[in-house]
Amino acid sequence: MAGRSITFDADDLIKDLDIIRRVQMPFVASWALNAMAPRIRTDLQQRMQSTFQNPVPFTTNSPRWGAKGYKPWVRSDKTNLEMGFWISEDGAKGQPPSYYLYPQVVDEQGSKQVYVTRFTKRLRREGYLSGSQYMLAISGSRLSSDLRNSYGNITPGQYTRILFAIGAMEFPLRGYAKKGRVKDQIFIAPGRGGGRAKNLPAGIWRRKGDDFGMIFKTLPSPPNVTPKFDFYGTTIDLAKQYFPDLVQQKMNQVMGGR
Repeated sequence: MAGRSITFDADDLIKDLDIIRRVQMPFVASWALNAMAPRIRTDLQQRMQSTFQNPVPFTTNSPRWGAKGYKPWVRSDKTNLEMGFWISEDGAKGQPPSYYLYPQVVDEQGSKQVYVTRFTKRLRREGYLSGSQYMLAISGSRLSSDLRNSYGNITPGQYTRILFAIGAMEFPLRGYAKKGRVKDQIFIAPGRGGGRAKNLPAGIWRRKGDDFGMIFKTLPSPPNVTPKFDFYGTTIDLAKQYFPDLVQQKMNQVMGGR
């Protein structure tokens, strides 16, 4: 999705107008574009809320608008009658919304592979997964419920904790090694040394007190998903809905005194 955007050009509207309206149209069109942009963004945010399951604010705040070369929040003017819309490409540690939302965005490609997480990349780099394997968190596992935040996602701190526990991270979390966590053990199967993990299905397992089970499953490759967020189609439909009425509204104001 990186680099893809939608641009609306108002120059065509100026053609075939009478001379008075033609003089006013650049001002009217730029006003309409600037009024339309935040409305479309709000609607896209609402669509994200209804399309995705409990999305985090970082996701719902990702729609961007801007003119003059797709500069975020830059307004159109009479010399630049265009407005662009896109998903943010800014994000911490190489995981911007445009990257992780791409598999969910409807386009001509149809079904797509989910994005490869930093967690999976780390396990590949450390040799716990092959180049194509993918580590999938098991949704609804009671053994991982305390690792998740209020949005249902495993937190970055807990991912770090898991990496250290299985030996895929050189430096432990502060205080983690001292506590020992005898009653809370996390390990990967099959383990490098065999032992207890030798005959278990491939994945990451956790023993918490008397409870024991898998919290991540090793897949041979990233799973495919069917895109469900029609960013491009929705944005175009909203522009067609808002822009003509906004142009007419402003033109009536401008011409009302003539």
